[in-house]
Amino acid sequence: MLFSITMTEFLIRKVFNKVFLFIAICFFTASATLAQESRVNAIEAQFQALKRKGVNESDTSWISLLNVYAGANNSSNPDTSLKVALKALELAQKVNFTEGVIEANRQIGFAYSIIGDEVQSLKFVNHAVELALQHNQLYLLSKAYNSLAIIFKNQTKYANALENYLKSLKIKIQLGDLRGQANTYGNIGILFKNLDDHAQAAWYYEKTHKLFKKLNDSVGISSSLGNLGIMYLEMKDYQAADSVLKEAIRWKKAIGDWRGLSYDLNHLGSMYLEMGRMDEALPYLQQSLVIKVKLNEPIPTAVSYLDLSDYHFQKNNLDSAFYYAFQAVSQLKFTENLAIRKKLNQQLSKLYGQKGDHKKAYNHLALAQKLDDSLRHEILGKKMSLMEIKLKEQFMKEREREMEDIHLSKLNKQKYWLSAIGAIVFLLAIVTFYLFRERLKLSQSNWQLKQAHAEISRQHREIELKSEELARFNTALVQQKEEISFLNQYLQNKIEERTQSLEKQNASLKNYAFSVSHSLRKHAANIIGLTDLLNQAKNGSQEYQEILHHLTISSYNLDETIREMNNQLQSGLLDYPNEELPGDSGLS
Repeated sequence: MLFSITMTEFLIRKVFNKVFLFIAICFFTASATLAQESRVNAIEAQFQALKRKGVNESDTSWISLLNVYAGANNSSNPDTSLKVALKALELAQKVNFTEGVIEANRQIGFAYSIIGDEVQSLKFVNHAVELALQHNQLYLLSKAYNSLAIIFKNQTKYANALENYLKSLKIKIQLGDLRGQANTYGNIGILFKNLDDHAQAAWYYEKTHKLFKKLNDSVGISSSLGNLGIMYLEMKDYQAADSVLKEAIRWKKAIGDWRGLSYDLNHLGSMYLEMGRMDEALPYLQQSLVIKVKLNEPIPTAVSYLDLSDYHFQKNNLDSAFYYAFQAVSQLKFTENLAIRKKLNQQLSKLYGQKGDHKKAYNHLALAQKLDDSLRHEILGKKMSLMEIKLKEQFMKEREREMEDIHLSKLNKQKYWLSAIGAIVFLLAIVTFYLFRERLKLSQSNWQLKQAHAEISRQHREIELKSEELARFNTALVQQKEEISFLNQYLQNKIEERTQSLEKQNASLKNYAFSVSHSLRKHAANIIGLTDLLNQAKNGSQEYQEILHHLTISSYNLDETIREMNNQLQSGLLDYPNEELPGDSGLS
């Protein structure tokens, strides 16, 4: 009776929730499927572009694109992936395209792995490893090691998987491939997560996150944050998990990663549920369920239903708790996941116990216990794998130490010879440098000597020019000296002549002065005397006439004497012509 009522409620609630979920689901898309189809369509478009360019199937670019196409289909359509990779291998072998052959072998092996043929899978991928080693194709070798690791991980051979991951990682570090390193660290983190070594997994996820941040890869950042948040949650570090998961949700919303977003929302809701923060848990659990139903993923959807069932159980809403538990039952018919089935039976046991149906509660508890025993075998296998990993790590470390010792020995020998060669090279360098420096000095000295010789020649020419100029100047000076000597002699003669002339003039002047003082004075005295007498005589008288007559005679005599003196003066005193100096050449 209780079961029939529960099923009726279940159907009513199912119809109601379908309507509600349909409205919410309209806002989401199946991003993974669309992304896969988009990638395949893009590669097919590239094939069409190559055809338009006239590229045929024997071209290496065509073969490389075939390998890329095989990789794009390996998870969603492994049969197509295998067919395309085999075609790529055939074409690459025909044209002896080594890189194409290696990659085709890897893709074939990976496709066989997904199909489930382990023997063929390992055969082709190991062959890819051999070829990559033979041809020193390090990048392809790292990819082949990574594929081997994934195959071994799927076979739960975790020690072998880790060994190949580490080989791949070593090559990627050597090549400086940061993105490849980030992906490999993430894969190793997943491996340790599967082994329930959460602390080790968190360490690798942290390395992955740092590299993706360095690359500014939003997809890688969001993915690594989600994984890191789950590990913090498993380690009960709720504060760190809360911060990291919220950051992961923000990133996944930004890039449209709905699948990853649904997981992170559910993990955050489950954490709040575990912490007793019920009101905070419900919105995250509901949002996660909406996305998971749309994506049609049974196991994740079942997990969300169980979390919601637990939420309503803790809120004492048994009808809703039963509804979500039965929804989880409907999803789990598609899977044999023991952990989820155990969780479901534990939840149903609690619910039936609360309802008072102790028989059903006991039956579900017994089923949970049985599933727990099966899980113990899985856990034991994981522990054995961890022990194997530890032993392999120890062996690998010892082997690495041996290789390092051998390598150090070789390095020491190399260092010895390199030191000897370096010393010889150093000495040769010193000698060469010394010779070069001396040659440089000699060249500089020669150049300086040439410059000095040129300067001396220039100065010698200047001295010659100055000597010629001085010679001309001396000649001019001698000529001027001769002219001056001649002029001095001429002037001396002139001076003597002038002296004699002046002496004559002086004598004439003396005579003239004597004549002036006697002859002129005589006539002047006569005139003066006659003038006095004339003034005393009567005008018109005989005496007056006589005096006037004598005055006239004296005046004529005075005039005659003056004439004679003037003639004498002109002939004796002033008869000296103005002469130029001989040889006047403008000497200054």
